[in-house]
Amino acid sequence: MFRTTDEIATKTLKHLPPLSETSGPGRVVLVLNEEHQSGEEVWALLQPELRAQDKVVILGNKWNATHANLEDGRVSSLWVPCASLLFVAHSKSTPMDLVSAPPSRAVYNTVAYQQHDCNPFREQVWDRLNEMLDSEFQVHGAQLSTCNGDNHAGVNMSGVVPDGSHEDWDTSVNRLASFKFALTAENDINNDIGYISEKIIDALLAGIVPIYAGSLDILQMINPDRFILLKGDETDEEQLRLVMALVQDPIRYAAMRSKPAIVSDEAMRQFFSWHPSVWPRYGDSLRQRIVGSLARQCKAST
Repeated sequence: MFRTTDEIATKTLKHLPPLSETSGPGRVVLVLNEEHQSGEEVWALLQPELRAQDKVVILGNKWNATHANLEDGRVSSLWVPCASLLFVAHSKSTPMDLVSAPPSRAVYNTVAYQQHDCNPFREQVWDRLNEMLDSEFQVHGAQLSTCNGDNHAGVNMSGVVPDGSHEDWDTSVNRLASFKFALTAENDINNDIGYISEKIIDALLAGIVPIYAGSLDILQMINPDRFILLKGDETDEEQLRLVMALVQDPIRYAAMRSKPAIVSDEAMRQFFSWHPSVWPRYGDSLRQRIVGSLARQCKAST
């Protein structure tokens, strides 16, 4: 098994034992695709590094824009968004933390922006948020990483809030917990392959309200009443106005953050039931699908 990075994992694949050193005629490689390539793109990138007998099971984004899943001769691809897969890296949180309302707590800061890739859309939204916060409340959002918009209006709090990184998810959750909102827009806000990263999950686990833009498949997973959705169009200004209204109305804000994060029981089964914490309440249907794909490929490789 290996996990993809921005430089797709062909380098990792080269470090697998040579076919001559493994038992059986072929290998079955499990790929956790945490980036914004489709399953089909991952498969195309891996093929030059594979032997003819090798088989692959990919967990991550949809196979392509028209097919969520694929079961084929040498490759199986299952849509299990990064937002779910990254619970592998959470030692303190499980998907079940998304079902219950977060505990009440004191909040001292308004909006956090924790990005190291300064995507133009995110930067524009961050600048607009700070303009509105300054105009209405004479406050500014908090910069927690490299990016701070074109106007550099956010207050640098990276030295005040405990340090963390996008590779340390428990720390990321902890450092967001003292805010009301976090800007959690994806790198690609118009993707049609079901790419949903850890960003919105971090904010939900922190018990705050995400301001999200990305795949509209998010609506199949996360309760739309639990986050602010931006679409990169004329409706965004109204949504940012909603953020200002929630800042001003703590009762309305508390009602929003107290809602369950997952949209339905079926969503928990579809997207998160690979995780053992989910099994007692929701069963293990996703685990069975994954194991079934691996078993088919293992059988085919013998």
